[in-house]
Amino acid sequence: MKHKGEMRMKLFGKPVSEGIVSGKVLLYTPFQSTREMRHIEIAAIEEELKTFEKAKAAANRELTILVERLQTNDPDQAAILLAHQDILADPIMDEEIRAAITTQCLSADSSVERVYSTYAQLLRESGNTAMKERASDLCDVKSRLIRCCLGGEEKNLTMLSEPVIIVAEELFPSDAAALDREKVLGIIAEVGGSTSHTAIIARSFGIPAILGVQDALTQLKDSETVLLDALEGTVTVQPTPEELFKSELLRQKLEQKQRNIRQFLDTEPVTKDGERIQVRLNITSADPQELLGAAHCDGSGLFRTEFLFLTDDHLPTEEEQFNVYKKVAERFGEKLGKSRWCCAHWILAGISS
Repeated sequence: MKHKGEMRMKLFGKPVSEGIVSGKVLLYTPFQSTREMRHIEIAAIEEELKTFEKAKAAANRELTILVERLQTNDPDQAAILLAHQDILADPIMDEEIRAAITTQCLSADSSVERVYSTYAQLLRESGNTAMKERASDLCDVKSRLIRCCLGGEEKNLTMLSEPVIIVAEELFPSDAAALDREKVLGIIAEVGGSTSHTAIIARSFGIPAILGVQDALTQLKDSETVLLDALEGTVTVQPTPEELFKSELLRQKLEQKQRNIRQFLDTEPVTKDGERIQVRLNITSADPQELLGAAHCDGSGLFRTEFLFLTDDHLPTEEEQFNVYKKVAERFGEKLGKSRWCCAHWILAGISS
């Protein structure tokens, strides 16, 4: 959505990592593969198979470099790219790509496009929101592999010349994991939700982010100044001095609040007379942002499992419910015994067994 004034414009989206920041826009468009299918002559099949093999090896080397860069300081982000290496090595998709080259005479890049896009679409059609978000992993690996097939150079956000607010259609997981956090002030994307890799990584890096901003790439311009308010979910183009002043006051207030939280987050809750207070975390959605508090409390308090039936366009299946409960159980670990859940005990029994 957007509103236009005389010379200014405001865009709206979903805030997924809170914060307020102003800065210059950098429009980011990673390598885009074409959907046009290219056919080859029978005599070129062997050469195309070699092209595919070389592309897989090149893509794997790129991912290895990124993993090594992230593994020490950001193991969670490194794990995302390790998963991409697993996707790259998937034997079923590998076999189908080779079959498309040899039996359908498709080029290596077209074969990758067809096979990866098919599986990504299956994920998008899933009733599970988290599974839908994982389609971006397949598209990410697909784009990397096709670029390597075509001999294109890697383009990413690891080396930026100045602080910027990134604007993209969608940040692939590898883009988000490898971005230069010292130079990325904020993130605006047309696609993505609160459980996407972009949202998860933005929160872990403390980068304000708004996703689902319609037509952001066409409405915003390189180097123009915007005010990103990831509390209200607004992007103001060419903000006035008054708007910048008010936003700075809000930013300072938010930073003070976050400092206070960090200061007392791991403080043991003991009263003046020495009584230890049990602190438990109430849960409604079990999303990554909500579960961050699991590390700083004694267990789970009220788990409002009915919200699983109210937040999607379908009733959750038994498997979907089980996966949510399992996620919470794994996050709380040994603290689970101190939790008081309002959910089906037979499912918890299934987790523990």
